[in-house]
Amino acid sequence: MDPIYTGINIFKTRITILLAGILLFITLHSSAQTFSAQSSATFPSIPSAGRNIVADFDGDGDDDILFQTGTIAGSPFNYARNNHNGTFTIVAQSASPFAGLTLPDVNIAGSYRPADYDGDGDIDLWVAANGGTGTYFRNDGSSFSSQSTTGFPNPSAVGRITVADFDGDGDADVLFQTGTNGTGFSYARSNGDGTFTTVTQASSPFSSVTLPDAAQISTYRAADFDGDGDIDLWATANGTTGTYFRNDGSSFSLQSSTTFPAAGFTGRNIVGDFDADGDADILYQTAGNGTAFAYARSNGDGTFTAFTQATSPFAGLTLNDASVFGYYKPNDFDGDGDIDLWMLADNSSGTYYMQNGSPPTLTSTSPANDAAGVLRNANINLNFSETVTKNAGNITIVRSSDNTVIETINVTSGQVTGSGTAYVVNPSTTLASNTTFSVRITGGAFLDATNTEFPALTGNKYQFTTGTTLPLFWLSTNAVFENGQVNISWRTTGELNTSHFEIERSADDVSYETIGQTASINNAGEHPYSFADKDVQPGYTYYYRLKQVDIDGRFTYSSTLKVDIGGKRTATLRVSNNPVRTDMIMTILLAQAQTARLVVVNQTGATVLERKENLQAGETIMTVRTSNLSTGIYYLVLYAGRDKLRATLIKQ
Repeated sequence: MDPIYTGINIFKTRITILLAGILLFITLHSSAQTFSAQSSATFPSIPSAGRNIVADFDGDGDDDILFQTGTIAGSPFNYARNNHNGTFTIVAQSASPFAGLTLPDVNIAGSYRPADYDGDGDIDLWVAANGGTGTYFRNDGSSFSSQSTTGFPNPSAVGRITVADFDGDGDADVLFQTGTNGTGFSYARSNGDGTFTTVTQASSPFSSVTLPDAAQISTYRAADFDGDGDIDLWATANGTTGTYFRNDGSSFSLQSSTTFPAAGFTGRNIVGDFDADGDADILYQTAGNGTAFAYARSNGDGTFTAFTQATSPFAGLTLNDASVFGYYKPNDFDGDGDIDLWMLADNSSGTYYMQNGSPPTLTSTSPANDAAGVLRNANINLNFSETVTKNAGNITIVRSSDNTVIETINVTSGQVTGSGTAYVVNPSTTLASNTTFSVRITGGAFLDATNTEFPALTGNKYQFTTGTTLPLFWLSTNAVFENGQVNISWRTTGELNTSHFEIERSADDVSYETIGQTASINNAGEHPYSFADKDVQPGYTYYYRLKQVDIDGRFTYSSTLKVDIGGKRTATLRVSNNPVRTDMIMTILLAQAQTARLVVVNQTGATVLERKENLQAGETIMTVRTSNLSTGIYYLVLYAGRDKLRATLIKQ
């Protein structure tokens, strides 16, 4: 037998598959990210750790630092502009985006709250005040301006407020306790224009939960702990795992916090996406000064796996005591899209730890972000910064105005096709006209070659507005098995700039192949079309879809049609260990011995392997070497007598 193929018994096969599955699980659930110490020479020297505010104030994709230069009331402010590489240029306030403004003293920890309060995509600044509405500085693009705080919340103490986009509409809301311990909470919902509507907790997304006292600024931590793209809430507590409230879309619910870390003190937790997989992890000091650090890695479902520092992304680093909340700043200081860590110290520039590598990012989309007049049934094209493969998660289309979910598409389904850096999402829903929609992607839906996950695409970061027209209207689509063949028929109307239809078929509703093509008539009338698929086998289920291609090359799909072929299946082909990293294990079932021909083609249709093999009746298990294949999707076809068996290979 050819050395590429090795027959193995079923017991060995099952062991091989089991081990491959274990290794795949470990690989996909182990962090590929690490941190390394870098020079902090250009970071600002802060007189007190609480007197700095870190955020992307100039909207260029990295985090800048606004800081007060002294501890005396009225001390001037300076601005450290990020150079997009982990270094800073420090300028006076007069040469910064805050020129001409009177900035209140940073004499209360947490008084400065950077967030997008007006929903325009950039970072504004609210300086909260005890018992007042504070001061609001709006980001106008290249500079900030002082605006009215009428309608802003009036908290009892700045430490009792939590700012985050709790309703997922792209602007920052405020949850705050109205008085001291034991008093109620209120919720200020951003109106998307720098004003708020304040309601009681009973009328807010937190209506069904009991909120612990926000006794200090470090109590509440708002972050995406379950990796679904929205903001959850963790109420920490000294020496316990605290309380976890999950964001369920329109409301929050109490969930188990059993696997959350129990730090010695609430201020010793640092929350950030430290492994660049789209969900929030927790670095924490286990008790008081001098004690060890530990790392809780989010599993992407609201639970955590605990690691020592030595087995975490921070292995080998010297971490100072997290004795004061705010000493550790998890932010993107080098502009590569992942979270770094700045460890402050009074009267020094502190220590800078950079997260090595970077996650895959979107370089462009079609429709483009904020595009208008988009076809209502247009595909969504995603172009990545590096080669990625589909992993697990969803791509969701929502109506931007109220977060209504229009369609949820599993990234592993046949509605998401492509390879390398380019993928196409094919919604099955025709969108409403003249409406703005947002596309949201689960963190980890795509992986790069080092298993670094694509961070979650949340809120309204990618949105577009539809027009009124369609290239055509589908009046009907149908597929039925009769007289030994599948007859596919469809009717359209209103064809505009249409070229042709391609008929696609799949045996698994994941990988499709083109089996025919029909020219479109391309005028406004009603038009019937049909196609007969004669190459079908008993006992199989087939899936069909119609690819409508425009004259300019753009295309959309019809809904998917499912057809069950009666009779007993006489032959099967299955890849047992998909996705495949090294060798592919195939299980073949034939009714009788056959000389079979195996053909493997890539997504462009080019044959990359073709072999003949003498197969026995019954089940045959073979191993095929795939180490010479590059990462991507391949299609297997086995010709055995009158049987034509198909399977899909995902090579990682």
